[in-house]
Amino acid sequence: MIALVHPDSGSHDALPVCLGRENPNRLVSLWEMYQICAEQLVKTGRALQTMQTDFAALLAPQASLEGNRKDHFIGQLERLKENCADFGIDSTRDLAAWAVSEYATKAHSLGDARSTVEHITLVFQQELSRHLFAHIGLEKAKYMQSWEAFISNPSYGHEAANAFPSSRRDMLHAGCCFACGFDDACVFHLMRVLEKGLGAFAAVFSEPFKYDNWHNVIERLESKIRKIDSSFGPDWKTQQRFYSEVACGFMFLKDAWRNHVMHGRDEFDSERAKNIYNYVCAFMKQLAQGGLAELF
Repeated sequence: MIALVHPDSGSHDALPVCLGRENPNRLVSLWEMYQICAEQLVKTGRALQTMQTDFAALLAPQASLEGNRKDHFIGQLERLKENCADFGIDSTRDLAAWAVSEYATKAHSLGDARSTVEHITLVFQQELSRHLFAHIGLEKAKYMQSWEAFISNPSYGHEAANAFPSSRRDMLHAGCCFACGFDDACVFHLMRVLEKGLGAFAAVFSEPFKYDNWHNVIERLESKIRKIDSSFGPDWKTQQRFYSEVACGFMFLKDAWRNHVMHGRDEFDSERAKNIYNYVCAFMKQLAQGGLAELF
């Protein structure tokens, strides 16, 4: 995987704050920083090497670049330009774009093409030296998803994602943070996911929640759950059992993790963060299966 630092920083100590020139001051997501496959980068370098060592250009540098060879060369430059745009490697992208225009409109020799590739390769290497690379192991890489990939296969299941749509962003960020080793941040986002579930739970009993702390809300909910009787319908005992389990779960989660991470009272390592991640996924699924959902 690859993380990008500001192209003008010239230092590996710089924070990864922006990509591209269209808006050099915008903040970027973890996805943009990390989710660029190393295989693409290797293929780009290999393509440059192949173009640079073209035997025809070495043996007959004065020969004209024309026909299928010219079309193929321009096509390679186009792919290089697109790959560099994906990587945020702007100088190489701009140089490749210039070469596409230059070779599409003017006559050149094989030697000219080889010199152009050498120049592009040099710029490419210089730009890479200003980037910071990070490796994410196979086990953690599966937690790193784009928004599109997460929506198509949410980690806590489609039922929970549809029941609590406002939790999707935090669930996605929790996975990305875990993959990158930001375990405290992972747990923080997971507690925000749970907060969406608690809000839906409170709404069932018309209990205000938005500006109150968890403990007070849960205690008021427990009081109302104890008053559930046959007036709630023939399945009132089933409802009471389910809501009681949910209330106990939220109280446990509040005391075990939520208060500690929100108030900086604890630090979480990778193993704990993974366990909490799995628990929250299962708990949110339970809420959705029990019929809880956000109301809009």
